Amino acid sequence: DRRKNSIYSQLGILPENLNADAFEISYRSDPETFLKEHPETSNYTFITGSDAHYPEQIGNHGFTTLLNEASFNEILLALHGVGERRIILK
Repeated sequence: DRRKNSIYSQLGILPENLNADAFEISYRSDPETFLKEHPETSNYTFITGSDAHYPEQIGNHGFTTLLNEASFNEILLALHGVGERRIILK
């Protein structure tokens, strides 16, 4: 079951005032459906990872960032949608 390691399976809830910049969802999940099932995640940016188990799967899933420059601060700003910066799910 892909949800066995999720925050919901581990804690049963999403903690109030969770200090996180993004919320990773499975690439198998549809973000709109996930948001309908978990409206409490609406304040978080969703990202996905490839979770590759075979070399040919590396990079099949993930996200793209629109940044002004390559820096950690720009990534953080993209996670929060500041200015033109943003996250685009593949």
